[in-house]
Amino acid sequence: MDKLDFETGDDMTNKFDILDRMVRQGDVLLYPIEQIPADAFQVDNPVLAYGEKSGHKHKLRGQTLVFQTLDKKPMRTLDMKQVQTDMFVRVVESTMTNPAELVHENKQGKQADHLPKNLKVGDYMVIREEELSPFEEQIKRVED
Repeated sequence: MDKLDFETGDDMTNKFDILDRMVRQGDVLLYPIEQIPADAFQVDNPVLAYGEKSGHKHKLRGQTLVFQTLDKKPMRTLDMKQVQTDMFVRVVESTMTNPAELVHENKQGKQADHLPKNLKVGDYMVIREEELSPFEEQIKRVED
């Protein structure tokens, strides 16, 4: 049975699926998408983001693939906000005994500030949090 919005009658199944699979860890957001862009190529590095100040890293573990594009792609979120990204993730398999995870490690490879986040099977775009710097009049990526 479809999940419907009580006010509009709109089918909410897709919205609930996106919210159920979305994962945030610090300044990294894995946002579910229907498919990875056709021009994306697979890369071997499972690290999605490095902490510029701390040396920590947000890294994938388990049955996952990372893809990149040469240029940032305009993508849309549920609220129709446009974001730009050039990094994508495919979770191939995630089980109780062998979960796909987003982990936060320090320089020694130990767990850092954030607990591991379990990932569900599917495709995701990687969104890095940004902030407006009013004194520099520019948007810049949040440094971890």
